[in-house]
Formats: sequence, structure tokens, C-alpha cells
Amino acid sequence: MASLLKSSTEAFAFAEDFVDFARRDRQKDEEKQREKQRATEQRAVSDAREIIGTADYGKFQRLSNRLKAEEVEEEERANREAARARALAAGCGHDHSKERQLFERPTLEKIQAADRFRAEGNAAFKEKNYGLAAVNYRKALLQFDYTFPSTAEEETMYQQSKLPCHLNLAACKLQQREFDEVYIQCRLALQMDPKNCKALYRRGMAYMMQDHLEEAQESFMGVLKSEPSNPHAIAALKELQTKKLNYHKTSTDTYKRMFNANSQPARQPAEPHGGQEADKQPHTQPDTPSESKSDMQPDAQAEQEPDKHPDTHPDTQPDTLLEQKADTQSESPLEQWRHEEAPACSPEKSVRSSSKISKGGLRLQRRGEEL
Repeated sequence: MASLLKSSTEAFAFAEDFVDFARRDRQKDEEKQREKQRATEQRAVSDAREIIGTADYGKFQRLSNRLKAEEVEEEERANREAARARALAAGCGHDHSKERQLFERPTLEKIQAADRFRAEGNAAFKEKNYGLAAVNYRKALLQFDYTFPSTAEEETMYQQSKLPCHLNLAACKLQQREFDEVYIQCRLALQMDPKNCKALYRRGMAYMMQDHLEEAQESFMGVLKSEPSNPHAIAALKELQTKKLNYHKTSTDTYKRMFNANSQPARQPAEPHGGQEADKQPHTQPDTPSESKSDMQPDAQAEQEPDKHPDTHPDTQPDTLLEQKADTQSESPLEQWRHEEAPACSPEKSVRSSSKISKGGLRLQRRGEEL
């Protein structure tokens, strides 16, 4: 009996615990339901405030949130790029160490290095490899960017080594028809030596190749002021004069044709001559001379080494093809054109053409008297 009572007491306690546990679970569920209901009510109130009538003002809040998120993302990306740039800068060595090493070298050593680069450029120039020659001349000039002579002797060596580099680079660019670079290098050379004949001559050739005839003439005359018997400047002036004559002749013929086209009266029927109808148009010569070969081809330098010393004259260095032209051509293009044989014309046709021209002139005279 006692054991039965004991078991009943334990069962009762277990039942009580079970009931309490179930009660607590039910209370938790009820509390969750109440919280969910309160959240729903609050959201409904908020939506009611944002939506007035048919206007949804909540979209502005959503837009603001999206813009803020984009700003945060942009800032994070900028920070990542800045960190990546710092890492690259730390690992690539943008500390100008090579420039510093070049600057710290002795002045005499830098001048000797420039002379070596200039010699390599001269060798490439003789092989007509103007691109490689220009690279070597630029390397030579790079040595002088970090060179600061401290004595008069070093200053003299500096000037004597740097000036030919500018002149030779101008010669390369003249062959490559890079005229802007020719003007730059000639200007730098003239800053060092205002009466340098080679700089004036090459600048004049660049002007003439671009048909800037007045500027070219001024440059060539500058050469003749220092060296009145300079053969290259004299030959260039002759070629320049030929270009001017051709230009003026072409312009004059063009203006004549324009004037004749405007002042010519109405054409009348041609009168018969010798039982035949006169030619409709008289035989005319070509209006403009044919272009000479020298005008069609770019000026090129001879296959010889460019400048080595600044005190050498242009006549000792074949700077352009003009030296070959002076040796091989004895007549100007205009004189050659004048000596060309005119097109053949039959005597009968010439008589008819002359008669036609005379009658046309008589009609023009009568028309002038009437006016």
C-alpha cells in the first residue's frame, strides 16, 4: 500500500510538471502572436502616413536608402583602389632611382656617354635607319638633362657635345618629314648658337618643303649672311626661286582664264576658210608647266655621316639631296620645261587658228567701240 502511494505521488508531480511546461509553451506562443499583431498594426499606421490619397511617398524613402547604399559602395571601391595603388607604388619602384643615378654621375662621364650615343646615331644615319638614329640622339640629349657643368672647361665640352645632337636630330626628323620636331630642334640649336648655318639651313628646308616660301627665304638669307658663298644655301635659294616662278605663273594663267571666261562675248558661227569650216577651238599650249622631279620628291640627305663637330660648315657635311642636285642638274625645272618640244601642229590648222584668233580680236574691238 505504501509503495502504491509513493508511485501515485511521483506520477502526480510528473503530471504537474508536464502541465506547467505546456502552459509556458502556450504563453510563449500567445506572446509571439501579440508581438506580430502589434508590428502589423504599426506598419499599417506607417503606410497610412506615407500613402495619402493615391500618392505613394514611401518611394522617396526607398530612393534615399538606395542612394545611400550606392554611396557606401562607391566609397568602399575608392578605398580598395587606393589601397591597390599604394601596393603597386610600393612594389614598382617609382622612386626615380635611375634618374638619381644619372644625376650623381660625374659630368665628364655623362658627356662621354652622350658622345657614344651620338656615334651610334651617326652609324644608323649612314644606313638610312633614321628612326634608330633619332632614338640614339635622344638618349644622348637625355644625358645633358641631368648635367650641370661646374667649370669653364666642362661648359665648353658640354656645348660642343650637345649642339651636334640637336642638329643631327633635326636632320633625322627632316628625313622623316616631322617638321614640328625639326623646328623645335633648330630652335634649341639656335639658342646655343644664333648664327649656326646648319640650323638655319635645315629650318629653311623644312619651311620650303611645307611651301612656307617667305620663311624659307629668310632662313636661307640668314645662312648667306654668315657664309656668303655657302653652296647649299645658294642652291636652295635657286630652287626656292623656281618654286616662286611656277607658283606665280600658275596663278597668272588661272586668273587669265577666269578673266577671259567672264569677258568673252557670245560665240558666233565660224566663217568658212578655204572651203572648210574653221576649227571650233584654237590649238593652245599647256597652261602650266609640268612639275619638276625635284618638286615631287622629298629632300633627302646623302648617305654620309651627319654632324660630328659644331664648328664644321654645312658644305663639308652633305645635309640634303641638294648637293647631288647641284652636281647633276645644270638647268632649273623652268628652263627644262621651256626647252621641251611643243606639240606638233599642221600648217593648215595653224593658219585657221590664226585667222580665228584675228577675227575674234576684231569682234572684241568692235564691241568695245560700241560700248
